[in-house]
Amino acid sequence: MDYPLAEIYTDGACSGNPGPGGWAALIIRDGAIEELSGGEGRTTNQRMELRAAAEALKALAVPSRVRLYSDSAYLVNCFRQGWMERWLKNGWLTAAGKPVENRDLWQEIQAQALRHRVEWHKVKGHGDNKHNERCDRLARRAIIYQGDGSADIYQGDGSADISGKGRQSDSAKGAGGNTRLKENISREPSP
Repeated sequence: MDYPLAEIYTDGACSGNPGPGGWAALIIRDGAIEELSGGEGRTTNQRMELRAAAEALKALAVPSRVRLYSDSAYLVNCFRQGWMERWLKNGWLTAAGKPVENRDLWQEIQAQALRHRVEWHKVKGHGDNKHNERCDRLARRAIIYQGDGSADIYQGDGSADISGKGRQSDSAKGAGGNTRLKENISREPSP
C-alpha cells in the first residue's frame, strides 16, 4: 500500500513542572502546513511532549508514512531504543520493575504508531529548525489559555498566528469534560 507522506513537528512546554502546560504540532502534507496546539491546567513537560505527538498522529485521517520530529529524547528514544517493546513485554513495567509513567499517553501514541508508519527523529531544541521553533512558540502560547484546567485544541493552517480561542463546536467535548476548540485561519487577510 502506498501511504501518503506527512511530516510532523511537535513540542511541549510547561510553566512549572508540574504546572500549566501547552503542546503544539505542525503537520506538513502536500506543501500545506496545519497547526495544532492546546494545553492542560496542571501537567508536566513530559506529558505535553507526549500529548503533542498523540494529537498530531490522531489528526491524520488516513494511515500515512510519517516523519515525526521532536526535541524530546523521552519521546524519540522510546521508539528508537525499543523501550515500548520492553514495556509491552514486561506488562508496562520499567526495567527497574516500576510502573511506566504516562502510560495513558504512551498507549495513545502506540495505537497511532501502529496505524501509521512512523520514523522518529530527534531535533535540537531551541536550535535553528524553524518548524521546531514554531511549535515551541505555539506550545508556550497555549499555556496562557490554561487558567481553568481545560484542555483546548487550536487548529490552523499555518498561514497566520493564532490570535484567539476560536469557535467551539457541539461535538468538541473531550474526555473528562474538557473542551476541545478549533480555529481555522484563513489565508486571506481580514478586512
